[in-house]
Amino acid sequence: MMGLFSPAATKRSAAHKTDNMKTVVLDRIDGQPRFHPRMLDFASYYGFLPRVCHPYRPQTKGKIESTIRYIKSSFWPGLGFGTLAELNRQALVWCGEVNRRVHGTTREVPLERLAREGLTPLNGQPDYDTSYVSHRQVAKDCLVSYRGNRYSAPHLYAGKSVVVREPLDSGMVRIFHRRDLIAEHGLGTGKGGMIVDRAHYARLPRRERILTLTAPAAIAELTPGPGVGLHHPVPVVELRSLAIYEEVAHVAAV
Repeated sequence: MMGLFSPAATKRSAAHKTDNMKTVVLDRIDGQPRFHPRMLDFASYYGFLPRVCHPYRPQTKGKIESTIRYIKSSFWPGLGFGTLAELNRQALVWCGEVNRRVHGTTREVPLERLAREGLTPLNGQPDYDTSYVSHRQVAKDCLVSYRGNRYSAPHLYAGKSVVVREPLDSGMVRIFHRRDLIAEHGLGTGKGGMIVDRAHYARLPRRERILTLTAPAAIAELTPGPGVGLHHPVPVVELRSLAIYEEVAHVAAV
């Protein structure tokens, strides 16, 4: 059965075998795999037990390797897409097509065989959150640094650790303290930007609020200093003969 792993159904507490990529296994201790925390969270969310193939034994994952070869030869050639959502849409359409064909090994139609598997529905459980996740600390100016830009958080969280989540293809940045969503911003473009929600500073004492909100703007208004193409005007100086400096040096010595 070809498909993306998000499915509407799976066997609860069933074991699922994967390869040893770093997104699944960080390393091994005394031969035992140390799973990536996100992989364990993913497995717990969908209710299955993660298992991994033995390293350097491709014969234990022949079906996986043959599936990858089939995808590369049948799905990828000539494919064009602009976003991850568009790629997933095309992949699901393709999966629907190939799963209606007779399988070369089982000689059965995968969709018909799937109906006999007896999988337990997940009862409408939402898809797993695949956001980019980063742990940050809110600075004293109530800003959080993320991917070269800074985003504001409510002043009550200054100095506290937060989790920044960037959902795929959403163009948004969401800041959480524990499980609570405390701030949401559009993803900044470029580097060095500052995305601020002034409501995050609303209950600060007036003087602190003015200093916090105006200090970054004052820095942004500084005139360019020396640099490539940004030189200050060169001052005009008087040209003097070196003999004058020799005479001054002689007088100083006397």
